[in-house]
Amino acid sequence: INAEYMGYPQKEISLDVKFQSISCRKQTKGMQQIPSADVDRLVLSYLNKRGYRDAESIFRRESNVQSLGEMAQSLSLEELARAIATTQLARGGADGGVCGAAAYSHGFHELRAWVWSSLDLYKPELMLVLFPVFVHCFIRLVMGEWTTEAKEFFAKYSVDHNELHRDELLSMQAVATPEACQDNEVVQAFLSCKAPIRMCCYSYELLIQFLHDSNLLAIRSIVNQHLDIQSFSGEPVQVVPHEQRLGTLTGAQTATLNQQPVQWYLLDPEQYTTLHSIESMAAKAGLLNKRAAKAIGEPKAKKSKTMKEPNPTMVSNFDLPRMSEQLEQRMVEDAKHRVSLDARALPSICMCTFLNANESVNCIDVSADGGLVCAGMSTSCVTIWDLKENGAGGGDGRSFWGHSGPVYSSSFSPDDRFVLSSSEDGTARLWSLETRSNLVCYRGHNYPVWAVEFSPLGFYFATASHDRTARLWSTDHIYPLRIFAGHLGDVDCLKFHPNCNYVATGSADKTLRLWDVQSGACVRIFTGHHAPIHSLAVSPDGKTIASAGEDCSIMLWDLGSARRIKTMHGHTSAVWALDFSAEGTLLASGSGDFTVRLWDVEAPIPEPPAATPAPRETADLLQTVRTKRTTVTKVKFTRRNLLISAGVFQPR
Repeated sequence: INAEYMGYPQKEISLDVKFQSISCRKQTKGMQQIPSADVDRLVLSYLNKRGYRDAESIFRRESNVQSLGEMAQSLSLEELARAIATTQLARGGADGGVCGAAAYSHGFHELRAWVWSSLDLYKPELMLVLFPVFVHCFIRLVMGEWTTEAKEFFAKYSVDHNELHRDELLSMQAVATPEACQDNEVVQAFLSCKAPIRMCCYSYELLIQFLHDSNLLAIRSIVNQHLDIQSFSGEPVQVVPHEQRLGTLTGAQTATLNQQPVQWYLLDPEQYTTLHSIESMAAKAGLLNKRAAKAIGEPKAKKSKTMKEPNPTMVSNFDLPRMSEQLEQRMVEDAKHRVSLDARALPSICMCTFLNANESVNCIDVSADGGLVCAGMSTSCVTIWDLKENGAGGGDGRSFWGHSGPVYSSSFSPDDRFVLSSSEDGTARLWSLETRSNLVCYRGHNYPVWAVEFSPLGFYFATASHDRTARLWSTDHIYPLRIFAGHLGDVDCLKFHPNCNYVATGSADKTLRLWDVQSGACVRIFTGHHAPIHSLAVSPDGKTIASAGEDCSIMLWDLGSARRIKTMHGHTSAVWALDFSAEGTLLASGSGDFTVRLWDVEAPIPEPPAATPAPRETADLLQTVRTKRTTVTKVKFTRRNLLISAGVFQPR
């Protein structure tokens, strides 16, 4: 009999049944009444074991029952599992005398105590097992209709995992019936894929030996069926990756998707410009970065004998709009006057503060040259200020009306001629700054649209919504071109890759995903945050993506290898905005702790061991600029590397 149900995959077992006092009418706590047919089957198995062949044949003929071996040929897997479970009950319980629901509670208690008492050398790896085992113990208690025991189990052990798995626990807390398990997405996600766990060979041997010696058959069954433990030779890992500590729901899917190749290269300029290269033309003019060298007073650098190889380029598989000559000329002019930034030459920062607007301004966006500021209002309008025309005061601004709900996001087109906005009414609208009117209303989402973003070349844009999807649009179609579905929570933010071939999305399910625009498929899943993600930024060279959110940390990811580069700590509240400098050497962040912070992207930071708390500030934090009491919800580097930040003043 295949007894994978009891934790023995692909093994032949014999049932040694000994009856001391079995009463079909007697029913103890946590133990269901055994049907008479099952009792007859157990008696038949006992006679066969003792070798009473004649008595066995007579009893089988008179009772008209089948042995477990015969049932294996005719019953379904579920019916066979029930029969095996009944046999275990007759033996005195699945775990050495502990019956029914108590097998899972007792088994997890023993496993938890053993892990916490293990050596510090192996504890970080062994602790990875606890959360998925806890989840499946709870699921089995609910599926077995042990409602009281399930609630007690959840209340007793969920505290251990509240820090890293708050959202999953909140979702599971409402599960009390088998029907609720079928409708709960967190439960179904754990049941549909195995949790990936990596540990050294010796840690794995310790775990298996403990499960065998303790005779925890219920826990062993969960480990065999729902954990994908991969052992490796060598020393145990002291720095456990975030994604393993989180016990991600998409573990199996992540391992497969992250092996796909990603074309992170920049676009060939000939595909979208009439000039061969805007940057090279500015460099030939002899004006690029001169002001930066003069500002820091450095001597003229000597020419290197070995020239740095340029980044490879690619040609997009779909049609891209051509830049207008006016925009190209503006970009060349900005490149000529751009200041070079690094850890020794930090940018100038301009702060735009909204006063008396803490309950009316929902979002802020700044144009590429810093001349326009747009705010989405809770009064359903979009207001735009021209700083070049009205000066630092901004004036009264121009309001655009059309939405029927609060505006949650806005985005300027690359040429600053249009503005996109998204709202609670489930629509995105395109506004013309020249005619000061609404041109198109895009409908497709069924719930509020949290974010909208123009592509780097315009024409295409993307939206993110409460319906857990992101969608790709073009300005000349009123229907979406692609629907990116896969997140388990709200999609709160998104960002285009510089080559326009990919869209990155951050979600309330604490994952970051990268989507192929051409196919609509997910090609990367990054897990490591333990709170919703609110902001994203892609480096100008397309190699790196930064993410941040409510966990106050900023993570850098390598798109090619799908690995986390480092984690940066320093903020004490949720991070609402991120942006890279034009060279990609600096990263700016804005937070609810009323600060703007600058980070050194290239500085290596070693990962702390899993058992140690995160540092208050990491060494790559270059500068902290504090406001009076302004929540910074937007940071943006202009094409000339001026950093513009914006937010709403919060009165005491």
